[in-house]
Amino acid sequence: MKLELRVGEETITFTVPFVSGRMLRKTLEISKNTNFNNVTLEALDELVLFVVELFKNQFSVDEFYDGIEAHKLLQTVMDCIHQVTGQAAKALEPLSDPNA
Repeated sequence: MKLELRVGEETITFTVPFVSGRMLRKTLEISKNTNFNNVTLEALDELVLFVVELFKNQFSVDEFYDGIEAHKLLQTVMDCIHQVTGQAAKALEPLSDPNA
């Protein structure tokens, strides 16, 4: 998973190659408890903190807020959620039988 943020005058790409089961649990909890059609300031701060934790604190909450374009903020958070839950769904898919 990767995320690009503007830091100063340059764009930096942050990556996270491993997402733990605990992070999946947190992702599901946030998805369940957030109304994405009416995001409050408190919920937005929680979502941004989630992304910072997901990327293992490679950047701060302030660096995320300052480095992401406004119109991409919520979509970026939702993309992160979908990537985490999508990876979990792929892991649950049964292996195909080569003899079938």
